[in-house]
Amino acid sequence: MIKDLNTERFQKLSDTCVCCDVQVRSNCSSYWYISLRDSQVKLRVVGGEIGASSTIAPRIAPLGLPAKKVAEDIAKSTTDWKGIKIAVQLRIQNQNSRYIDRLFTRQELQAKLESGNSLNVKYGIDITGPSLHLGHAVNLWLLRAFQERGHAVDLVLGDFTTKVGDPTDKLNSRCGGDCLEDTILSYLRQIDKILLTNSSKLRVHRNSEWYKKMTVPDFIRLTSMGYDSVVLGSDITVVGSDQHFNEDMARHLQTRHNQRPQTLILTPITPGLGLSASKQSKSLGNYIGIDLSPRDMFGMAMRVDDKHIIRYLRVYTTMSLTTIEDIENQITQGGNPRDAKLMLAKEITRRYHGDQVANEELDYFVETFSNRNPKLDSIKCVIERQMSVSEFIQNRLANHYGESGLVRVADAGGIRVNGDKLSSSQLSSRLLCHGDLLRVGKKNIFYIEMLDHVTK
Repeated sequence: MIKDLNTERFQKLSDTCVCCDVQVRSNCSSYWYISLRDSQVKLRVVGGEIGASSTIAPRIAPLGLPAKKVAEDIAKSTTDWKGIKIAVQLRIQNQNSRYIDRLFTRQELQAKLESGNSLNVKYGIDITGPSLHLGHAVNLWLLRAFQERGHAVDLVLGDFTTKVGDPTDKLNSRCGGDCLEDTILSYLRQIDKILLTNSSKLRVHRNSEWYKKMTVPDFIRLTSMGYDSVVLGSDITVVGSDQHFNEDMARHLQTRHNQRPQTLILTPITPGLGLSASKQSKSLGNYIGIDLSPRDMFGMAMRVDDKHIIRYLRVYTTMSLTTIEDIENQITQGGNPRDAKLMLAKEITRRYHGDQVANEELDYFVETFSNRNPKLDSIKCVIERQMSVSEFIQNRLANHYGESGLVRVADAGGIRVNGDKLSSSQLSSRLLCHGDLLRVGKKNIFYIEMLDHVTK
């Protein structure tokens, strides 16, 4: 019989990974490795493999893994294995932790999760554009994990702060009135793709519920201190790591209001599309929206810069980390990043539109763009008036090509009209006409139609 479980030896490897040794003494000893970074749970024993759905597989907390609990569960499950020699190597992989940048604090989070109480988990969204993007989705998937484990999600829509304006945002204008209401309805439809919206575990709030009653000085002071968390009594707040300061201030404000300070789950910030180092942002337009059609979603994912492919795979897909490591090794050893990018685009599309659709979009993209045989009906672009190639590109691809970048692409032969290369000096003089086929770089193809031709 297995006995004498020793779970005393712990070594902290990073904010998201804890390693420990658990010695199981029977007729042999075994080594257990516990990792919070991965996505599968398997227990290997002599004579076979037991998957995560088996009763022997230990139960895993959504965002933490007590080694003692693992040892106790396995000891209990193997009580009847009398006289059997076992040699086990266990690699436990908690998928959700790969989507976490930092925790404040891990000990607080684990204590709250192990308390058995239903927790209030907050997430706030500003109403700054028509679409939610993959950066929002990282947070929403974590909220879904909490919902599935019986915790309540408080979703705060920043309608009041949107009307007032956030000086950190780069939008040229803010919508209000009917525009604001339409955007909120759009957000709720998009959120329905991820959260359990028909559940009692989702509460939707507008921050105007409390901020509109305040004086201007109080509003300015309290919005910078994460007052939402005090109003809602948040136990946990999920937020991008760039919002750490405000939510950390909320912890102190909660203490002053005799509340237990919230635990912060900070999610990673990734660069947006193209060559820009800026994060994905609704205001900058350099993002992949979760409400995109499958074709547009796949195409936008193919615009991810090569150096960000692995990071996107880790943060925005559910692909196993073992597979991602293999892909990274292949790229390092000289493999074509385009193959990895196709896998990324397929995985992102699959997550929001399903396997069959993702496979169809992969086939379409390869046939259309890899074989240099664009299906013109699917890439038509109607323009109201004649314009130069330079003006068209600046209007359509401003977030991908600055002026100097456009010159480099043209001089490298990357801009063609009807197969003819354009030099940088020709971009302003060459006018686009009805029926022109414009290629910009490897991924952007436009079949130009003039509005007056279309409406005739």
